[in-house]
Amino acid sequence: MNIKETRYSKHYNEYEMKETLVTEVSADGFASIITVISTNSKENYEKAKVQKLKVKSNFKGIIFEDKLIEAINIEKGQKKYTVVVAHQDYASPTDSFNADGCIGFGQVVVFNRSKNEERIGKVLVY
Repeated sequence: MNIKETRYSKHYNEYEMKETLVTEVSADGFASIITVISTNSKENYEKAKVQKLKVKSNFKGIIFEDKLIEAINIEKGQKKYTVVVAHQDYASPTDSFNADGCIGFGQVVVFNRSKNEERIGKVLVY
């Protein structure tokens, strides 16, 4: 990661230069970067905790490879979420995933752990 000057446009046909955080990755085969952006007020800084999770198959009892499906926990203050992202088909229609006790099916699923969601998350992409 590094910061570099890039062009930024708020209005058509006008631009200004701004600092931009640039993340690059190089890999043979599969590569993934999960980015969590957490905002704070200047007066009330609170650090977000992010934890990478293993994702299991409920039917097969195996741990999925990261190239198939990944998950993270995000915790900040009283809020906690589990986010599951599938990069490709990981299961048959009879299977589901288990990420830190959160069970579901879908390509992108968010569980609000602050509201005790573990069986019914919000499916953003099927």
